[in-house]
Amino acid sequence: MRVGRLLNSVMSLLLLVALIGCRVGPEYSPPDAPFSEAWSLAAPPDIGLGQAVDDEWWNSFGDPVLSGLIERVRIQNFSLQEAEARIAESRFQFAIARGGLFPEVFQIDSYTNRKFGLNGTQFGTFPFPSSPFDVWMYGLDAAWELDVAGKQKRTVEAADADFAASVARRDDLLARLFGEVARTYVELRTAQERMVVAEENVRLQRATLRLTEDRMRAGAVGPLDVAQAKTQLSQTEAAVPDLFNQAKLAENRLCVLQGEPPRSLESQLQGTRSIPQPPAQIGLGMPIDLLRRRPDVRRAEREVAAQCAAIGIAEADLYPQLSLAGTFAPIANNFSAVFDWSSLYYSVGPSVRWNILNFGRVRSNIAAQQARWDQAVAKYRQTVIQAGEEVESALSTLIRERERERHLAVAVAAAGDAVQFAQMQYREGAVGFQSVLDSERVLVQVQDQHVATRGRVAGAAILLFKTLGGGWELEGIEILPTQLPSTLVSPIEPLPAPLAP
Repeated sequence: MRVGRLLNSVMSLLLLVALIGCRVGPEYSPPDAPFSEAWSLAAPPDIGLGQAVDDEWWNSFGDPVLSGLIERVRIQNFSLQEAEARIAESRFQFAIARGGLFPEVFQIDSYTNRKFGLNGTQFGTFPFPSSPFDVWMYGLDAAWELDVAGKQKRTVEAADADFAASVARRDDLLARLFGEVARTYVELRTAQERMVVAEENVRLQRATLRLTEDRMRAGAVGPLDVAQAKTQLSQTEAAVPDLFNQAKLAENRLCVLQGEPPRSLESQLQGTRSIPQPPAQIGLGMPIDLLRRRPDVRRAEREVAAQCAAIGIAEADLYPQLSLAGTFAPIANNFSAVFDWSSLYYSVGPSVRWNILNFGRVRSNIAAQQARWDQAVAKYRQTVIQAGEEVESALSTLIRERERERHLAVAVAAAGDAVQFAQMQYREGAVGFQSVLDSERVLVQVQDQHVATRGRVAGAAILLFKTLGGGWELEGIEILPTQLPSTLVSPIEPLPAPLAP
């Protein structure tokens, strides 16, 4: 009889376990993304529409100092270390969630000394008090919540999506950090090159001042020309301290990005002080590539997946929760008898817990999770269209800045010729000093504008690379499929109106 009852119990348990596999709640599929089929701008030949984007784009600038700064930031940046720690936390949270699928087993070992009083015990009332006695016990205590409605599986799904989102958050930080390092480095080199141009113009204007003073001593011109020459020289010299401060601020920022206190980076910045220029050809890819390349898009998609699983977790509360619990432990009054099989004590059986009086709250929670899912989908779509906008804007800026730089290069050459002609004619007395001042003023302006525009060209290219999502590496996480559904079908079944709690 005992064997028959045991077999019946085992078969019932196996049948129950076989039923554990259903999961309530919606099955996730990525929502559609409102992206364009092609870029809206008609790009020039130096922009490779449809060509692969360079992942390590900073190396394409051909500046070893920039590449070295990027590598140090990858290793030393504290914000990046914080993001890596968050990934580790998410990984362990996922492991904790997976642990909920399996039974919990505890070892129990205890020793107690007991004495029952005359006025009663949990076993009843005795007519006489007992003498003190020992109780020895060792064994196992096990508990298993059977995942009938799939709540634990949905919890694992949510933890897995959260882990992938934390990796995407790290990748997004990498892309932004590399862009920030390159942009700051370009600002530093731009300020340094503008200082070189300003110092060259200071030398030119000092020579003009000496020429004017010589002509005044010869009686060819009056003191007005000398005063105007001094004024223009002082204005040019006044620009140097501001440019020096811009370079210092950029240097301090580079130190912090490398995880170091502000200090001089002269040893790291040895070599040319020219502005690094982007490659002649830049691969742009296609708009759909942003769904895979942009970490912020992947993060938003994984947040949608996590919220979809959260709906299943909430719906599981509509169903009963089944648990199995058991204790197997020999108990004896002396230590030698505790190892005797006849001392075995066991207790095993199922338990059911069903939140039948709070269905109103449960359904309200399901509706709240559905509203959060709608929010996550809207955020994902907004992230996708913003990614496309950022690429289009960066591309337009790069194209226009390159055009501006070409025109200014011609203007610099023409302004240099004008200064030479004006100085030569001034020595010969063919033109007045105002022509020399005007030509030198224009030269200073167009040279400074040209250098600043070269810096903006490099900055626009960096922004374009950054918006394309380069600079990170995938490590074993799921990538969005390149073909997404053309229409969004909500995975949420319509719910009745939330009941009052």
